Amino acid sequence: MNLLENLSFLAADWLNAWHDFGDRRISLATLGARVHKDAKLFERLADGGSINIPRYEALVDYLSTDESWPENVVPDHARVRLARMGIVRDGERLVIERDMVERQTLAGA
Repeated sequence: MNLLENLSFLAADWLNAWHDFGDRRISLATLGARVHKDAKLFERLADGGSINIPRYEALVDYLSTDESWPENVVPDHARVRLARMGIVRDGERLVIERDMVERQTLAGA
């Protein structure tokens, strides 16, 4: 599974968590608008579009934050998916630049 597929599944996990919590007003357009002021982001990705690395990282950072989820807790199944996406533990992520992958500590962690 590639990074965009993992992002799509993680975004769906986020959406389902809010719907299970009882907030049916939340949509993937909400997620795109919250992170990038771009309500059509996930619609374009579903149609085969792409996303640049800073926008991808901002979405992953948002979705890896407890405060972004219902009851302020990232569910375990979402944490597993985050690990597949390079979030190796709280406060760290993998950084990919050209032909090198390195571990980096996030600010504020």
